[in-house]
Amino acid sequence: MSIRTAMEEAFHRGEKIKNQLVHDLLNSETVGELMQNEYFLKSLSALMNTRYELKKAFRSNIKSVLRIFDLPSRDEIHSMERKLSRLETEIAGIHHKVMETRHPKAKAGARRGGARSKAEKHSSRE
Repeated sequence: MSIRTAMEEAFHRGEKIKNQLVHDLLNSETVGELMQNEYFLKSLSALMNTRYELKKAFRSNIKSVLRIFDLPSRDEIHSMERKLSRLETEIAGIHHKVMETRHPKAKAGARRGGARSKAEKHSSRE
């Protein structure tokens, strides 16, 4: 069983426990008394925050493992993808400008609608 699977199962069990506890409390005759008890309220709050804290700890540990193995995080990969996309766009623009500079006649001919027909090209070869 992987660490992720074990952690997910723990989260689900925690959710089930929390849901059962809330259900039992709301249906209990002593719910009013419990809601007046500061210790109980703190305990309930801690239980409800457990899933968030476990996820936070899990992510922190995963980031540490990624650093140890010198692997990029998801955020770093997304950042690299954005940078790569911008670079590709810039390179395409530079390529376009270079081609315009190297072949200005082709551009001017295209503006005049000046590409010769296939028949004209063929007859000029003969």
